[in-house]
Amino acid sequence: MVLEKAVVLGREEGIDELPGDLLVADGDTPLLADGGISGSVTGPAPGHAALTGICVSAVPAATGQSPVYTVSAAGSYQLPDLLPGKYRVEFQSGCGQAGLATQWWDLASSSQAALVVDVGSGDTVTGINGSLTSG
Repeated sequence: MVLEKAVVLGREEGIDELPGDLLVADGDTPLLADGGISGSVTGPAPGHAALTGICVSAVPAATGQSPVYTVSAAGSYQLPDLLPGKYRVEFQSGCGQAGLATQWWDLASSSQAALVVDVGSGDTVTGINGSLTSG
């Protein structure tokens, strides 16, 4: 894509092309491409069966932003179309499954203890898995 000029850090500059990780929404304003998070959800031992009906949410680490939700199917989930940023991922029953303890990634029991997932522009972070226990 060839542009005559773009706003870069608050000033106009002539450029030949936008980097591959930028999209242009209105012909003038570059935007970062969305990313995503995906993984699997399994149940308690023995067996650690793949779970359907687990609510999975990506909670932005920045305050004032709304979480994004999905429901696991056949043991896997995808949270596409996330803005680039930092998220904490929560797994909980209630979307078709019951009797399992809420868990945050990576085996954390609270959002404060959860590891942060950094979603980059145009990237899907894979392997963000939940292994729920009875609760």
